[in-house]
Amino acid sequence: MVLDPGGHFLERIRVGREPGSIAVNPDTNRIYVANSGSGSVTVIDGATDTTLATVPVGDLPYTIVANRQTNKVYVSRTFGSDTVIIDGRTNIPTSVEAGAGDAVGTESLDENTYLVNYESPQVTVFDGVKNRISKIEAANHLWAIAVSPATKKIYASGAGSRAVTIVDSTSHVMRTVNTGEIPGAIAVDSSLGRVFVANYGSNDVTVLDGISDAVLGTVKVNAHPQAIAIDSSNHNVYVASTHAGTTTVVDGTNNAVVGTVRTGRAFAIAANPKTHTTVAVDLDGDLTVIDGTTLAVSSVSVPPSK
Repeated sequence: MVLDPGGHFLERIRVGREPGSIAVNPDTNRIYVANSGSGSVTVIDGATDTTLATVPVGDLPYTIVANRQTNKVYVSRTFGSDTVIIDGRTNIPTSVEAGAGDAVGTESLDENTYLVNYESPQVTVFDGVKNRISKIEAANHLWAIAVSPATKKIYASGAGSRAVTIVDSTSHVMRTVNTGEIPGAIAVDSSLGRVFVANYGSNDVTVLDGISDAVLGTVKVNAHPQAIAIDSSNHNVYVASTHAGTTTVVDGTNNAVVGTVRTGRAFAIAANPKTHTTVAVDLDGDLTVIDGTTLAVSSVSVPPSK
């Protein structure tokens, strides 16, 4: 479905079966939807909301990102040993053996794209200009990733740990920094210079300094935080706790909780820094819009599918 900047329903766009992750290339105004059930990626024109292409990528596409510098789209596949790279100009896919991928991330400021794999202690690096793959030694059982365009650092979290792995993408130097229990979702506020790690097991968020990697604080949130988003304009941090049915709003400048709002069993969340609205999607497919100024919440009225 398509929402306007204020979070109001505009229209539905038909894609493949069981759409999951979405990537946007703002430079080309293209939206890419990974369809797990149909083994494809739908390419949408952001200006007209029309479907431009359906690209076959193999069974169970999982995560997807668009690299703005190379105009390439990277698709990892559940239980697959390859990553599919789509040329953004031609929509032609190429399959590359890179190991199974559980999360994929990009800096958007250079040609590199990064993939982590739960079964591998390495970060896979895709060089989108030279079309080559390299590996960086990291840690075991990584399942989430975020990249800082300002510092060119890769942040990855993993199962069964109490630490986040930080890799310098230039020097490949790695270090770990202690967090709470079972760190999961990670978000970077590059303009503020801070990194926020949601700790599923200890019900809190660890705040890191993006330059020194020092722990600046720990913020208590509701049970089992699962998704995190940042409004980089006002530095609000939104932490969705699926099981609690709430989203905790944190002031990223001082790590203070400014409010907690009801958002249903939200498992995904995204913030719009231009309008200061944040949209949370729950397990039933319902959408809740949060006003970042007042913290008022509203439900998105969506007409039934035809």
